[in-house]
Amino acid sequence: MKFESLPVNAPLRITSGYGERTIDGKKEFHKGVDLGRNKEVNEVAAILAVKDGTVIRNVWNNARGWLVVVEHADEYTTLYQHLREASPKNPGTKVRAGEVIGVM
Repeated sequence: MKFESLPVNAPLRITSGYGERTIDGKKEFHKGVDLGRNKEVNEVAAILAVKDGTVIRNVWNNARGWLVVVEHADEYTTLYQHLREASPKNPGTKVRAGEVIGVM
């Protein structure tokens, strides 16, 4: 998938890469790349859709906090988690690349 926008309007870092990783002593294969805000930045940052798509989930998850999932026409989905609050975008909402879908 080619990003048409960065996922956040603040400095980014890779928090977990694609491939094998160990969590709580268990090896697993991670099928994505996790991006997070630079730890030194403490201000509120907007979370942006990386590509045009449709919001398919906007829910609370006990392990991941508020999360939003956007489905894209190329069969990819993007998962945005650990949002500060529920996204204003409800399931079924069409979003454009670069549109604000939440805050962190």
